[in-house]
Amino acid sequence: MHASELLKEFGDPSVAYRAKPFWAWNAALTGDELRRQIRLFAQMGMGGYFMHSRVGLNTAYLSDEWFDLVNQCIDEAEKTGTQAWLYDEDRWPSGAAGSLVTRDERYRARRLAVSRHAPEGFDWPADPSRNFVFGAVFEDERIGWYKKLEQKPDITILPQYAEVLKFSIELQPNSPWYNGYAYLDTMNPEAVARFMEVTHEAYLRHCGEKFGKSVPGFFTDEPNCGEPWRNEGVVQWTEALPHRFQEMFGYDLLQHLPELFFDTTGADESRARYHYHRCRTRLFVESFAKPIGEWCSRNNLLFTGHVLCEDPLSHQVSAVGAAMQFYPYMQAPGIDILTQYRIEYLAAKQVASVARQTGRKWVLSELYGCTGWETTFEAYKHSGDWQAALGITLRCPHLSWYSMAGEAKRDYPASIHFQSPWWKQFKTVEDYFSRVNVLLSDGEAVCDLAVIHPIESYYLYMKTFDSKEPRFMRMDQDYHQFAAGLLGAHLDFDFADEHLLTELAASVERDQAGPHLQIGQGKYRAVLVPPVATLRRTTLDLLRRFSDAGGKVVFAGSAAGFVEGESNGDVKAFAEGKTVENNADAIAASLQDKVRRVSIRDAAGREAADVLHQFRRIGDDWVLFLVNTNRKEAHEQLTVRLQLDLPRGGQIQLWDTLAARQYKLAGELTYKTATFKIDIPPSGSRLIVVSSQPKELPPLPKPQPTGNQVKLDPGGWSFLLDDHNVLVLDRADAKADVGDKKPFSRTQMEILRLDNELRDALDLSPRAGHMVQPWMTKDEPLGPTAPLKLAYKFNVKTLPSGPVLLALEQPERWRIELNGRYVTSDMASGWWVDPAIRTIRLDPELLKRGRNVLTLEGQFDRKADLEIVYLLGQFGVDTDGKNVAISRMPSKLDFGKWQDQSLPFYSGNMIYRMPFELEPAEGARYILSIPSFGAAAVEVAVNTAEPVVLPWPDYRLDITETLQKGKNVIDIKLLGSRRNAFGPLHMVNTPNWIGPGEFQYNPDNWQDEYNLVAYGLYEAPVISECRSA
Repeated sequence: MHASELLKEFGDPSVAYRAKPFWAWNAALTGDELRRQIRLFAQMGMGGYFMHSRVGLNTAYLSDEWFDLVNQCIDEAEKTGTQAWLYDEDRWPSGAAGSLVTRDERYRARRLAVSRHAPEGFDWPADPSRNFVFGAVFEDERIGWYKKLEQKPDITILPQYAEVLKFSIELQPNSPWYNGYAYLDTMNPEAVARFMEVTHEAYLRHCGEKFGKSVPGFFTDEPNCGEPWRNEGVVQWTEALPHRFQEMFGYDLLQHLPELFFDTTGADESRARYHYHRCRTRLFVESFAKPIGEWCSRNNLLFTGHVLCEDPLSHQVSAVGAAMQFYPYMQAPGIDILTQYRIEYLAAKQVASVARQTGRKWVLSELYGCTGWETTFEAYKHSGDWQAALGITLRCPHLSWYSMAGEAKRDYPASIHFQSPWWKQFKTVEDYFSRVNVLLSDGEAVCDLAVIHPIESYYLYMKTFDSKEPRFMRMDQDYHQFAAGLLGAHLDFDFADEHLLTELAASVERDQAGPHLQIGQGKYRAVLVPPVATLRRTTLDLLRRFSDAGGKVVFAGSAAGFVEGESNGDVKAFAEGKTVENNADAIAASLQDKVRRVSIRDAAGREAADVLHQFRRIGDDWVLFLVNTNRKEAHEQLTVRLQLDLPRGGQIQLWDTLAARQYKLAGELTYKTATFKIDIPPSGSRLIVVSSQPKELPPLPKPQPTGNQVKLDPGGWSFLLDDHNVLVLDRADAKADVGDKKPFSRTQMEILRLDNELRDALDLSPRAGHMVQPWMTKDEPLGPTAPLKLAYKFNVKTLPSGPVLLALEQPERWRIELNGRYVTSDMASGWWVDPAIRTIRLDPELLKRGRNVLTLEGQFDRKADLEIVYLLGQFGVDTDGKNVAISRMPSKLDFGKWQDQSLPFYSGNMIYRMPFELEPAEGARYILSIPSFGAAAVEVAVNTAEPVVLPWPDYRLDITETLQKGKNVIDIKLLGSRRNAFGPLHMVNTPNWIGPGEFQYNPDNWQDEYNLVAYGLYEAPVISECRSA
């Protein structure tokens, strides 16, 4: 096998290597619309989609109609050559089947809660099987003494100052998030079996003949055995836990319940806590992951998805115990990386490590969630790149909406679908990542270092969850920095989970290169133990055998003082002479001769810590993927040195992942090493192949400027909008008759806040991201209703000369008037952005200079969606931050923000057009650079040439072949976003995380003025004449 055999696939990657987004089924579904959207996914370069129920779904979940629509999508997948992936839940986390399972209390999640009582008058519980009573003496909120009480008379002989502790098994409270019920007991195999019967077996009956063909796999989303934000003051429980605990550890957990909630005097650690978390983890994995993974294997499906809270580790312990133990049962294990700002190295390394050790080709990441409408192509690349470097090969972009109706439009935008103005250009992003995947999913990773995973050190200390407990915040930060330090030193590693060392039959082996530790399919020349508090006896014994065989074992910082959760000096004794300081330099120096295969040094001779890498072997060839995680600064003339084996002469090649071209790189190549220099722009990446099969290739172009330039500054740009300009009406006066209550009246209130207050006045449940799904309540009575009149106010400075459209949702609900004159909703024949947002052509005669009032009058009930209303057209819009007005459309655009040029809410793409003259010199190359702008990305067209997308830095394009002598025309299209039309529009500080809550009124982060994102061309683009170096 050689990398060159992948060239055809690299040029036009097949659907296996392309992204499969979450496709949010979030409205009343129709087969025609589903099929239309599948065709759009194919145009966008997607390889398929996960059919994923989300907030707003109004088609009965898992009904006959549901499965008919699923099968229509499978049929369309086969027609378009895409893949239809299944998803196992109504919203998330997986397990409750949209409450179809957990309506039965036997299957609901349990928890153990504690209450403190004075002995006097304590009411002994009637059910001893669900309540456990202890006497305890506290000293400064630590327990100095405790004892389980078996009967009420035991209270009379308690020591002085003793309290009574009652531990009670409770059902998880019901929640609208679970459609009025609760989550599944995922540690109960009978509950999980019921979930699989309702969900998996139903899919098997309805579309099982497509499994392993056009239906490749099943996604599970955030299954857990304890949500951290629900775990404060409680611990997770299941009926079988005490029995399993006794089997695993030989003593009775019920005698030690206080230690799950409280520290004891003189000790922060607890053996009972340590064993509780180990037991709980195994119950979760064996009850949930194992049967579903085995079912998928039997039915020719890939079990994929991710558990809840992989990172930070303290959250992971609270949510799932140990994520790595879940992954061996997944044919395509995965993680979840939210926002563009979270750099979760631990999450990625955990899942990629198990994938390497179990031979899994596909490693999934659900990525881009919570990023917001304004996310750029550069941000998508940045987030995807570092994950690809750490082993992700299957991208699941979050999120592509079926509909924007009502609450659905606030379900963690942006929608990576037809609703975004750049959807036609997104194929550039998909082509790039699919080409990266072609090479990074083949062959095998070169990784010689195993790192003992530190998760079980948390078990000694973790009581009821407290995310702000200083110990865990410090541990989380320390372990993140530990992993980042290794990666920044270019010492790739795999984590070794202590349980999986046994499950995967880790052994000490020897080959021609010496001893190695074999963990499944992973082969390691050295083992690094981070600062941990405890190790298992089996782990310590394995490390001893490896060391005795001549293997390298290094302890970073202090060695563990506990074995199996009990104080023990054996680890410290073994670590003598094997311990180094806990910093990247000291660790790297101690491991240099055993595991150093890659060096990436800057001009100062230091390892470039912000450059990540992955090094792979494909037959006789070698692949190196480099990623600059610095989003502001470029790296120039990095010196890269690789240790490798070539059976004969070779060639260093750069594979261009945007243009699908190959170039020859200058460098030094021997049978054992390759050395070369490389430049990487901000957020840039480079894919290098050291090929054992040299061939004729052009050198990597390095054009040198001659000094001749053409600055594109027309003194006012001609421009073209590819969408309507937008006037946002998101405040209204409101009057409603709410019956016997005080009349409901609001003045110029933001529309979502108005919706909430009106629902509160009518005793209706709020309409928000956590609401009960519409499919659950579709046939229920409407409940309270109220006549409602809304008045939206705006000014007109200049009467529009062209058509004006009114865009709104549910026009059929309202009698619409503009300035007191009736507007018929029967004219709602089109839509804007999304089919849920209908457009009505307004008679221009209805508008007038000065103040205008648009009124909507109708009956408000729980199915009404009060949303922003828009006026659309080829007119200008002015705003002082609060008030809005129609004005004159500018005739030209200057450099600067659109919002300062009568386009504050514009949410489409913008073409800047300029004629220019140029006489190309013979042999010269002409490079266009666009130095400063605000946009998702840029698309450039010169004369009649096909447009080219510049998706990320350095925003340069060789336009030589498109130039004509003399007169030329350039179109620079800035790709916009829906952010300034759909928000959030009123937050004082825009957070890193955008979800449903960020659109709602919050007095701590709210302003009446609009908070808009800047878009526009800020500096003159430049065409530079260059000569080849």
